[in-house]
Amino acid sequence: EKNPLIEINSTLLIPEKYYEKFKEKIHLHKGVRGYVAYLLFKYKLHIANGMIPSYSNHTTKYQEKNQNLVRVAFRPRLDDWAELK
Repeated sequence: EKNPLIEINSTLLIPEKYYEKFKEKIHLHKGVRGYVAYLLFKYKLHIANGMIPSYSNHTTKYQEKNQNLVRVAFRPRLDDWAELK
């Protein structure tokens, strides 16, 4: 039997040039967890229709080099984690 209280730790890597905007968004959505849930809801149709590619090395395909990435730790909701995987 699975324990519903188990939470998963995760990390987002935010390019430094977008970090201030990211902080505004997480404040608006009451935290990283809320903002991630909002984004997944907002882009649900895009994800379902395959408009957002799904493969393990997606980030290396589109990210520029030398972005000075800022690590942001958070605990996604379990259903959001399943969607992210």
